[in-house]
Amino acid sequence: MSHSSLATYVSISPNHSSRNGYRIDTLTPHYMDGNLSVEACASVFRPSSRRASSNYGIGSDGRIGVYVEEEDRAWTSGSWRNDCRAVTFECANLNDGSLTDACWDSLVRLCADVCKRYGYKGAYYCGSADYSRLPKGYMLLTKHKWFQDTDCPGPWLTNQFSRLAREVNALMGATDDTEGFDMVKTVTVRSDFLRVRDAPSTKTGKVIMSGGKEVRYAKGDKVEIDSVVLGDDGYCWGSYIGASSGKRRYIALGMLENAR
Repeated sequence: MSHSSLATYVSISPNHSSRNGYRIDTLTPHYMDGNLSVEACASVFRPSSRRASSNYGIGSDGRIGVYVEEEDRAWTSGSWRNDCRAVTFECANLNDGSLTDACWDSLVRLCADVCKRYGYKGAYYCGSADYSRLPKGYMLLTKHKWFQDTDCPGPWLTNQFSRLAREVNALMGATDDTEGFDMVKTVTVRSDFLRVRDAPSTKTGKVIMSGGKEVRYAKGDKVEIDSVVLGDDGYCWGSYIGASSGKRRYIALGMLENAR
């Protein structure tokens, strides 16, 4: 039996199976789509007919529950492969989808604890489930919505994954090792023109300069980005801070083949 010493409640669900020899190298936070206590979440996963579970649950009060031991695969993400590799977390959320400070702090501490016990430097978020981009020594952060038609982990938590990586790594003392949560990369534009947007979505407004001209890049231009995120439209987006505006900007890098 293996689980974090941070947990204060244990109620093992019958809904689990073998990891089939996979090494744990992934962290997958979910939201409960409700403000459930760790006991209430356990009752949801208790019936075998439910065919769903998670390794951990975190209540809005910050308490941590165990539903599937870490050596076993919880049935959480709708992806056999992801669940074989991942430690999964169900987080209680408020009506607007946000997590309380207590729940968030426990999620950060629990992720850091998992990383430490399995010998990792920290957590890494690259906006995809592409393990070829995972730096050595880090656990990959993945999202439920990449594998199933669902909005989980919800709009609020969806936008917190880069922050989660930063805070986990800082807690582990990895603040001087930027490999896990910062990235500077130069990309070359391959299309005839590439629009700059103010959010990672093809549905958002284009960035317009003060003279009314749209900001865009031409084929062959080189753009330095500091992060990569996955938009709800299935596109992978490069992001950077605009030199003149000081605001975060986004460029579409293309559809992400490994997102689902």
